[in-house]
Amino acid sequence: MYLATEREDRHKQWREISQNFSSETSGSTFVQYIRHVVIVEYGHILPKDLYGFLSRKKSYSRSPPYPPELLDLLSKRLPLYLQMDDPTISGPAEGKALEIFTALNSLNILTVRPIMLALFELDNAQEGMDYLHRLVVRRIVVGNLGTGNIERRFSEAAKKIWETKDWTVLSRDLADLNPSREDFVDQLRKRSSNKTTLTFVRRSVLQKTTTPISQGILHWIWPKNVIDWPNLTDEISFFWAATLGNSIIADIAARPPQATEIWEGFKGALLVHAVDREFADELKAYSDWGVESIEEMGRKVSEQAADLWY
Repeated sequence: MYLATEREDRHKQWREISQNFSSETSGSTFVQYIRHVVIVEYGHILPKDLYGFLSRKKSYSRSPPYPPELLDLLSKRLPLYLQMDDPTISGPAEGKALEIFTALNSLNILTVRPIMLALFELDNAQEGMDYLHRLVVRRIVVGNLGTGNIERRFSEAAKKIWETKDWTVLSRDLADLNPSREDFVDQLRKRSSNKTTLTFVRRSVLQKTTTPISQGILHWIWPKNVIDWPNLTDEISFFWAATLGNSIIADIAARPPQATEIWEGFKGALLVHAVDREFADELKAYSDWGVESIEEMGRKVSEQAADLWY
């Protein structure tokens, strides 16, 4: 009778935890949450191996937690993880930590969550979170975070932080993922990046913070689908089309037709909608818009980004 009651209590607790990850209320899945929690204390586990590890159906070098232990871990870390998903709700994190959660969500970075779970147990958690946040942004500017090897290294770093209670594991074990300032500037000015990354970096420069708020929409100054824009129709031009120097953040979502015809049309129809602290005066000073102008603006904004992120 006692065992049956205990089993029923566990099932109830399991259901209560899992309900926090319904598709309507959470950006994460329950399985993803379980995996991130387990990684903190047991190291890297591939998504496809999670069930086999927890059910002991496969042999591993380490023993998995028993069901009561797993439930305790899931209950313990749930309030913080839910805040990572939605920084507007109440929980153990506050202030700068919530700003970092918001920033990483805007970049769709989930692979560092086990590290953040481990960091939050430290007395100097904020120092570690600040370092991690800078490392992530520097890395996505010069490379990517999407490889399985990087995720494995993040997972092992989370476990090591939990074991040693020392966040400087990040600066030692992940040093090769941290690019130099020079490389950061060079890649940011010339690399074609997705709008999500460029929007985040440009907002950070304009707002002078590593945790910028969502403000304005990123537009390309010269849209590369416009084939008759003077000085920007050859193969070299297309290389610079999706770079930081050819972008602007404006407070309107739809691009006015006049802004697509010529440089003067852009200045009269789109530049006037630039958000506060955009480089509007610098852009107005250009008599035309070509590769030289894009390169120059790209370096200017990249240098200011480096001042902020280094």
